Amino acid sequence: MSDLRGPPVILVACSREGEFTGDVAPIFAAKYFVVQYRAAAWPSHLTVTGFRPSSFPGEMERCRLALLSVGLTLAVAVSGALAQQGSAKKPARPPAPVVVSLVKAIREAPTAEYSGLIEPATKALLAADVAGRLVELVKQEGDRVEQGGVLAVLDNPNLKGDLAVLRARVKESEAQLVLSEQQQARAESLYRKKLTSAEKYEDGKAALAVVRAKLASDRAQVERLKDQLARMVIRSPIRGQVISANVELGQWITPNQPMFEIYNYDRFEVAVGVPGRFLTTVQGTGSVAITVPEIGRTLKGAIVAVVRHVDRSTGTFMLRIRVDNPHGLPLSGMLGKVELPLGKSYVLLTVPRDAIVRRGERTHVVAVEKGLAKIIPVQVKGNRGDAVIVTGKGLKPKVRVVVRGNERLFPGMAVKVADPLPNHASGKL
Repeated sequence: MSDLRGPPVILVACSREGEFTGDVAPIFAAKYFVVQYRAAAWPSHLTVTGFRPSSFPGEMERCRLALLSVGLTLAVAVSGALAQQGSAKKPARPPAPVVVSLVKAIREAPTAEYSGLIEPATKALLAADVAGRLVELVKQEGDRVEQGGVLAVLDNPNLKGDLAVLRARVKESEAQLVLSEQQQARAESLYRKKLTSAEKYEDGKAALAVVRAKLASDRAQVERLKDQLARMVIRSPIRGQVISANVELGQWITPNQPMFEIYNYDRFEVAVGVPGRFLTTVQGTGSVAITVPEIGRTLKGAIVAVVRHVDRSTGTFMLRIRVDNPHGLPLSGMLGKVELPLGKSYVLLTVPRDAIVRRGERTHVVAVEKGLAKIIPVQVKGNRGDAVIVTGKGLKPKVRVVVRGNERLFPGMAVKVADPLPNHASGKL
């Protein structure tokens, strides 16, 4: 026999008479050929690894037949050699190092995409309350303004003249009131002494009341004019940006004439039309994603109102969505695409892309249970970023799946988690 530490080899020589000897006996000079048999993984698989033609072609066929008859003997010899080889104790195979991640469960709902214009949630259209000439234009289009900030100043000389006249009239009424009060005090004293008639006393009281009413009216007109003059200074009711300023210096401004349009960009609203068949399924609250293609950003919004009325001309109802804008993005007038949930939510299982192992048309992941590899057939249903949505019997949240080293694993193979869990899966809903 050959050295049992390597693959067993049997050398067989064919003599002229068809006799065969192995390497357990001296090999004499082969008259026909020498064949070398080498054992493969199993004793029954013997391969011819060497061949030397015979110098007697006429008897080659006879020797070949004799060679077949000795095959059983060769198999028995090789089998014994392998048994001896297998009797030596082999060292245990160490666990295969792997990197794992957790199966993640995410909750989703059926959605549909609808579009609407993005408008500021707070805006102001300012018009003049009183007539006047524009004498100072403080803010123009594009300028920022704080709440209460001055936008423009009007002037009306007629109001100022009327105010001066009314103030003089108030002073006159105040003097008349002092005189009337003195006269009434004397009339009351005389009346108490029965030196005057009751009729004169009552007339004096009425005259005093008239003077007091006239003074109150004059004072009210003064305050009204003062208020009108104060409103000739046009102030912004909100903080924001001047979008339009439809005025010019020296222009005469009439009451209710539009002057400024101001938008506040701290918060926006998107109004989208949704088909009427979803009126009973759309929730009146909840978070939605709004994509703005012009700037390539996706923002988080919240449903604030559902107008429960279907427009006959469009067959849709309006849904208002509010979006906070802490970074001051210029979103006004842009198109917003809204991913709107239209039904009940459900749970999806995701794994990292590297966890998927493909074998032809079959797909599986390798789970780790009690330090052993477990093959779980799965079906890929879609993508979610760097993860894939899968379904499979026995797959559930928080199951550890191999993401590195899974190609060489087979069922029941011992494994060792070599690295900490990646950040992919928390397993939380």
